[in-house]
Amino acid sequence: ALTEVAAAEDLSGVNTPPEDMGDTKDIAIAAEQLLEDEQLRKEIEEIFDKAGDKLRLEVAAMKKEQEAFTKAAEDQGLEYVESEKQRLSEAEESVSRLIQTVAARTNEVQEAMEELERAKDEAGDGSGGGIEKTALDLKQGGLIKQASLVGGLLFGSRAFTETILV
Repeated sequence: ALTEVAAAEDLSGVNTPPEDMGDTKDIAIAAEQLLEDEQLRKEIEEIFDKAGDKLRLEVAAMKKEQEAFTKAAEDQGLEYVESEKQRLSEAEESVSRLIQTVAARTNEVQEAMEELERAKDEAGDGSGGGIEKTALDLKQGGLIKQASLVGGLLFGSRAFTETILV
């Protein structure tokens, strides 16, 4: 079959297959003749072996690349989880500090209210000069008593104003 193709090329100068070249029987015979040639078969096997080796190397490289990508994604996920844990613990600490601050301020306001009640009770004794006596007591009591009174008055006036507005 190969000699026919070579003869057809020589005669026409163009690579045109003969009319009976496309038959399945001729193709099978040509393939069988090619496989019978020992050197050609070895060359074909070498080509397929090289291609197989290249394919194995490419598959190994793809596996390594995929493992690296998976590792990077896993690390990034762990970093995200760690950052979220840290953010959550910081938020919990902030809330804890806020609660402590509110508790401390509540105690201070309570003390100021008690001080105000005592001052009010002392002013209402009727011992003459109630406001003047209270003012003198506050002046002698120092800055803490004065600040407590002012704070109590402010909070009291605010509560009174809110009660009126509601």
